[in-house]
Amino acid sequence: MQLKAEIHKIHDWLPDTPSLLKWGEHCEKMGFTRNQARDIIGMKPFRFTGELYSNEHSQRFKANDVEIQLDRDTGKSSGFHLLINGMRLIEWFKQKHKEFLEALGIKPHQKPETGKNKSIKM
Repeated sequence: MQLKAEIHKIHDWLPDTPSLLKWGEHCEKMGFTRNQARDIIGMKPFRFTGELYSNEHSQRFKANDVEIQLDRDTGKSSGFHLLINGMRLIEWFKQKHKEFLEALGIKPHQKPETGKNKSIKM
């Protein structure tokens, strides 16, 4: 019963804890060490060189001397977003994926034009 009371206090006094724990786990899955993940959820920016794994792209991307920082998402009351050189993580991965495709000579997908007079012809 005492453990439940302690957990209840943590949720009441530190409402960001569940979200920060998820971020810590996510950071470890991407390739950060446990100490780096601890710094990230402690909101301590640091420099990083290594590879980061993107679930979305099922691929590792090189990061060379980038600044990593977890920042509060002002759009959500208890949300955060991870920044790499000031860019949101998902945007950084999209950019790295685009650069990878371009290096292979593949043009990234372009959205098809839509509109009143636009149609797909077969």
